[in-house]
Amino acid sequence: MIRYLSFLFLLLLPIITSAQEGPLAPVAPLLDSQTFAVVRVELAKIDAAAALQFAAGVVGEGNPAEEIKGAAPKVQGFLATLREYGAQELYVIISLADIPENPPPIILTLKAGANEDLIASHVKPLVHAPYDETLRQKNLLVFGTRSSIERLRENRAVARPDLAAALEQAAGAPVQVAAAIPADVQRVVRELVGKLPAEVGGGQGQDLLDALQWTSLAIQPPPKLSVKWTVQSKTESAAVDLRPRILAGINLAGRQAKLTELMPDFADFAIRLTPTVKGDRLELNLAGDDIEKVIKQLQAGPLKLMRTAAGNAQSMNNLKHIALAMHNYHDVNGKFPAAATQNKEGKPLLSWRVQILPFIEQDHLYKQFHLDEPWDSEHNKKLIDKMPKVYLDPAHPELAASGKTVYAVPVGEKTVFGGAGGVKFSSIVDGTSNTVMTVELPAEAAVVWTKPDDWNFDPKDPAAGLFDGKRMKALAAYCDGSIHTLPADIDPQDLRRLMQMNDREVISKQY
Repeated sequence: MIRYLSFLFLLLLPIITSAQEGPLAPVAPLLDSQTFAVVRVELAKIDAAAALQFAAGVVGEGNPAEEIKGAAPKVQGFLATLREYGAQELYVIISLADIPENPPPIILTLKAGANEDLIASHVKPLVHAPYDETLRQKNLLVFGTRSSIERLRENRAVARPDLAAALEQAAGAPVQVAAAIPADVQRVVRELVGKLPAEVGGGQGQDLLDALQWTSLAIQPPPKLSVKWTVQSKTESAAVDLRPRILAGINLAGRQAKLTELMPDFADFAIRLTPTVKGDRLELNLAGDDIEKVIKQLQAGPLKLMRTAAGNAQSMNNLKHIALAMHNYHDVNGKFPAAATQNKEGKPLLSWRVQILPFIEQDHLYKQFHLDEPWDSEHNKKLIDKMPKVYLDPAHPELAASGKTVYAVPVGEKTVFGGAGGVKFSSIVDGTSNTVMTVELPAEAAVVWTKPDDWNFDPKDPAAGLFDGKRMKALAAYCDGSIHTLPADIDPQDLRRLMQMNDREVISKQY
């Protein structure tokens, strides 16, 4: 019986494929009932250099933008090489069968006579993890995880006229995206979703299914960026009903206080991103001035929030690495480093940031310093521009040009780094989980990383130099290695107690 069914499937496969002629046809044998999105990129139509230059402009200034600009020639050359060896299109198939364990398979379509081995050798170094398997079929080269490739080898193709229609709608654009709700998911929605939330217009789950048959994106990348978004509904009335739901959903996302503060014209932004009704479809076209205005509003709002969140996460990671290095230094030397090394006369020479270099995988740089000379000696000052990335402030990457960092230790009465020599864990009487080791200073207070210069903590005015009146919080690493966020309105006495290691006073609450 199994052999008979397999034979019947092979007979039907050409029929299934031919029913999906058009841009979806090359990957039709890889689709199944759980596929909900397909991305298609026509490699010959992509100007990678222009696209990445544009992306760098959207990101703004700083290291991320510079890295994007620097990658542009390499990406352009990489795509040119793929085309030269016979690659034509790139597809990404997104299926519920892979999510969330596996990333979606990446497929390259090949023209006759394509050099599959050379194409694979160029792609594999970029996708080696976790794309550890390759599947070769007629005119297709598929990269995926072991489990996703096994699934595709045994796949029984299912006709997806919804995805075919969506991709056809986007045909002609260099980048095309098609998405549709799989039948299995539709059944679940019908059974489980009753009345929809009032925030998105209310109604029944079935109303949403009627309104969302499929959707597509047709993207013309830079230098002449344009986007066309199409939503296919079951009926004209369903399309009319969907538009206010989309607007309500965008407005719901915009109710975050921080986003409203960054985007005072959010209402205009929401209208610009809401498609218009055309029969049983909704369409949104963005190009020229419209898309420039949308991008500017995104830069002021969501993108700024994302950059802030990413920068905060990176800064926390930097402090974590610094704290670990401090602990490793203590393990080797029996004490923490002093805030600065000193010569025989007691003159400060080099910062603790230099002393922990061997413990942040910078032993080679550490050995380049003349340890018996000050930070600004003729030899040592040449090493300032070699500041390790762990000292780079992600929120102010421009500081790196002058070799400055915002990571400092509190120096003052009863602090861990208040004395001339390093202290031991046993000296931290108040407990390592109640004592600050390092802090993140405001950008204006940044110091040259090799210089024995830190935050001069004043017990009488604990916030001085740490909070500048503008910043609402500051990151700090405690002596136990944990990272905490100190609010600007922290009780001054609690802030003092956190900075001092042996005042024997109880903190009123945890921060």
